[in-house]
Amino acid sequence: SLTPSDVFEWGDFACTDVLQYSYRPVQLDVKTTDHYDRLFAADVPTLETTLGETLGVHPGKRINQEEEPVLVLGCGNSKFGEDLIEHGWNGPILQVDVSSRVVHDLTERCRDEERIQVFQDDAAVLSAIEDETISALVDKGLVDAVFCADDVQQCREILQTAHRVLKKGGVFCCFSFSRPQFFLPKILPHNLWESLELRCLPNIYLYRFCK
Repeated sequence: SLTPSDVFEWGDFACTDVLQYSYRPVQLDVKTTDHYDRLFAADVPTLETTLGETLGVHPGKRINQEEEPVLVLGCGNSKFGEDLIEHGWNGPILQVDVSSRVVHDLTERCRDEERIQVFQDDAAVLSAIEDETISALVDKGLVDAVFCADDVQQCREILQTAHRVLKKGGVFCCFSFSRPQFFLPKILPHNLWESLELRCLPNIYLYRFCK
């Protein structure tokens, strides 16, 4: 059986793998989810960036000393949240999972780090999170799992809830193996997001939704 010290990283990558990374950008129209023909176009340049730029929340000194909460959805027993703290993010880092066992184990593992909060909640509801209080959300596999289970409605509810809790200008980063031509037309709520960018990493897609 699993113990609090056990770690599983979905997608076989960790926070440390995307602290700095290369990607090819694809600007998507949030109204039509178009431009799939540009996905693998040879003339699309490879860019370099950081996780801080991606989240819109950087490690180090806070701007105006305001808290910049980062919420990790469906955290499981990943070390993503702990790695953020270890690599300089101030927190608070909020980690949510629907499993009471996961929450118990992660709470035990993070008990000495006051900047990490772990709680049980449904990502499609986030009843414990007030509107427009989160600076960035990270999803590493939750939406993908729900999508692969063909629960499109729950995917939409997760995105709607993410939009609700994000501050204006906040970012929802969704790591996924699902190709956009199949993924986005089903899960994208109409006219909800200000912008959407698809970043093609070497082994995975990153959908970057901006409120």
